[in-house]
Amino acid sequence: TNILINAPSSSYFVMNETRTSYSTIATTDRTGATGYNFPGNSQDVSDTSCTGLFGGTSASCPIVTGVVALMLEAKPSLTWRDIQWILVHSASRNDKFHPEWEMNSAGLWYNRYYGFGTVDAEKAVSMVLSRDHVCDLHSTLTKEWINSRGVIPSNPDSPLVFTYTVATPIVVEHVVVSLSVSHPHRGHLLVAVQGPSGTSSVLAPGRPKDLSTDLSEDASFMSVQFWGESSTGNWTIALSSVHQVGLIHNLRLDVYGSPVNCSLPVDPDTPVDPPTPPIPALLWSRIKLVIIISVLLFVVLVITIAVLVEVAKMQVMASRGVDEEILKEMLAHEDSSEFDFFDTSSTSSLSTISE
Repeated sequence: TNILINAPSSSYFVMNETRTSYSTIATTDRTGATGYNFPGNSQDVSDTSCTGLFGGTSASCPIVTGVVALMLEAKPSLTWRDIQWILVHSASRNDKFHPEWEMNSAGLWYNRYYGFGTVDAEKAVSMVLSRDHVCDLHSTLTKEWINSRGVIPSNPDSPLVFTYTVATPIVVEHVVVSLSVSHPHRGHLLVAVQGPSGTSSVLAPGRPKDLSTDLSEDASFMSVQFWGESSTGNWTIALSSVHQVGLIHNLRLDVYGSPVNCSLPVDPDTPVDPPTPPIPALLWSRIKLVIIISVLLFVVLVITIAVLVEVAKMQVMASRGVDEEILKEMLAHEDSSEFDFFDTSSTSSLSTISE
């Protein structure tokens, strides 16, 4: 459970959740002769001096190293904890139907075979450019059990349990269990640690074929499965064995992380913004701005109303002028018609008398 992330490999799961009959990566193996990438062995690499069968940790380490190099090129001031934080939060969950995927209480998916997922170079570099550093302060919570002399039972269902209650809250990054034991076969030893939120991490799942009796003093097991969780509460360490009992001499639990309410340090690669004014001053400036805008809107409204009134008056006056002209024309026309009528009658009468 100390696997942080994984990288693309040969002949296994890729990001589209399908198996392939060919490698998802390739590398050179030899020159001057046909290499392992013989015709038909790989569908996406035509050069036969390359191999399409390169995978495992031999490939994952250089791939992730290349991604880290891109991150450092974008921001040279990154620390090793910055890099781990970004790799964790930028990884893409692959092989989503694998039964070992579990979400911790911080909302991060983890798989003891895949870590937090497959490294994503583009997303990691984008995250580098968009965030500050993690806190410089690296808090440590430690609990030791010295000369405990506890018997490690040979029944995995009834393990020997040690409990450590943590009152100081930190944001967990790494959990390390160090122990010194005596056991006939170290491959039969089972070690697990459980956090306050219920997340359980198997540190030593057992290796039945490992029959060595050599177990160095203070052997350490690390887990990153608790990344982002709170440290507050009970931590338990469970020890058991298969077939034969063992003896625990010393035990130590170290929980590493950042303070909960720490302030991020200034990023030397990012321009410093001017300080934010205090809340009262900021509030007063906003009130003044609202008042000014309100006054301007009122003035505009008054001017608009005055203009509309003047336009209405002009329209009324113009309408009255037209009506007066029409009335004058009508009166003039009526006067002219009456005069012509009487004049015609007179002429007609005179004509009759003459006859």
